[in-house]
Amino acid sequence: MTYMREIEGIENYKPSEDLYKKVKADNFKRCCFIFGLQIILVILLAFYFLENKSFNLGDFQTQISRYICAILLHIQLLGEV
Repeated sequence: MTYMREIEGIENYKPSEDLYKKVKADNFKRCCFIFGLQIILVILLAFYFLENKSFNLGDFQTQISRYICAILLHIQLLGEV
């Protein structure tokens, strides 16, 4: 943060309203994207259970791919927190 103090006039800087709107719109798009993926997953699980009526945890490769997908999702969300 010390480098910010070296810039002349930084204490008077205020972002424009357009920047705020762009950031809000970008966050909203990301939320809609994640919500859409979650809805698709729920629908796919519902179809799976309606057809098979049983649940199998899967083999090691399936578990690893689920774990990697969960990590990638949280890495994507980490910047928004």
